[in-house]
Amino acid sequence: MLTLCTAAAGCAAVPAEAAPALPFRLNAPAAVSVAWAENAAVPSACVVSYTKDSSLTEYMKHDTDERLAIRQQYGYSELWIKGQLDWSIDSQDDWHYNQYWDTDGYDSEWNQHLGEWAYNNFAVTSAKIDSDQIFRSFGDPSDPKDPAWNGVSGAPGWKDVLKPEQYEIYTGTDGKQAVKIDLTKHQVFVRMRWLVTVDSDDWEHEQYLSSPWSATASVGTPGAAGTTVSSASAGTAASGESTGTTGTMPQLPQIGKLASPDVTDLHITGDFNAEGRAIAEFTLNVPEEISDNAERIKAAGGRLILAAAADTDSGEAQQLIALDEIPLTVGERRVTFAMPACTQCSLSWYYCTEVTNPNTGEPVRTAQSDGTALQTLDVPVQTTTSVSTEAPAPKKRSAGRNMLLAGIVFLLIAWLAWLAAFLMRKYHITIRKR
Repeated sequence: MLTLCTAAAGCAAVPAEAAPALPFRLNAPAAVSVAWAENAAVPSACVVSYTKDSSLTEYMKHDTDERLAIRQQYGYSELWIKGQLDWSIDSQDDWHYNQYWDTDGYDSEWNQHLGEWAYNNFAVTSAKIDSDQIFRSFGDPSDPKDPAWNGVSGAPGWKDVLKPEQYEIYTGTDGKQAVKIDLTKHQVFVRMRWLVTVDSDDWEHEQYLSSPWSATASVGTPGAAGTTVSSASAGTAASGESTGTTGTMPQLPQIGKLASPDVTDLHITGDFNAEGRAIAEFTLNVPEEISDNAERIKAAGGRLILAAAADTDSGEAQQLIALDEIPLTVGERRVTFAMPACTQCSLSWYYCTEVTNPNTGEPVRTAQSDGTALQTLDVPVQTTTSVSTEAPAPKKRSAGRNMLLAGIVFLLIAWLAWLAAFLMRKYHITIRKR
């Protein structure tokens, strides 16, 4: 369901097919995460990252004139897109959303009802991933005229939306009073959506369309400071994988449990690699959710990869097949890989995150999805007929034989020289210079 509102008439939910058409899909922001970016100057600052539907990124890649032409095709003189972030502290039941969020904060008389605590203007760019900061400043609690902390007429301030037990007043590095939310004592929940404003020269007022809210992400206690917690349960490390220590490793966003890989048509091709291992092939279909999370993890210094747990009949322990060179972009692709050395192998595919341990240089992987159902393959053994043959290398001559040949050539040249001199004397042949 999309929400369609007008500033004059209030807001009412309408079916998506009845809402004005847009040149992109108005899906909720995907893969929302939040991380604490604490420092002395801004102790409560948090960074929120989020991804966009591919149709929205494609629209934003157009330059100003191209977007104007596209808007005109849809009958709009103006079209604005904003990201809205809502927040709640210590519970998921204390959101700050109200009716005015649906109209960018305005009532029918164009009075503003939302203060700085309502994050109504998050970045929307052509990049797949965007990020913004929240809780950087709450205003000056010692100044009774400070608009951010005290609010203005019709629009409440931070002191009106924060509960007394949720914040602390302290003396900042500049000697002035400031406000902070201690994330070692509190947990912050966030969610996001898009608000689109469209206007036509024929309309009396703008119209507003909003996407659904995203899944919820959180930061702070009860989790450790500086980590992110997704609303979905996180995956666990696969059997045989090392989880390692992450003290100095990249802090990846916790993306929750992903859908199992969509792997079809797994089969042996009949080919072999240079090491004599059988080659297998399958089709992988990557949905947008996987692509979005792969982009977020890459931006944070890690990778989302496709891997398989392989049980073989060779008597070895379960093996890990990590296909870390496959681009996890939206779409369908054919994938080939070398099978383990065995005659039968059962494979279960899953997604996992990977970071490099800076102390050892070894990859550290953590499963982020359940594995697929087991797929068993009979693995052929490479035979002599399947081994590629090469032309025999030319035989090398020994050093002695080379010297013998050189001697014969020398004697032949000397004999020819003697024969030429003999004939010239016998027949009185001379060579005259001109």
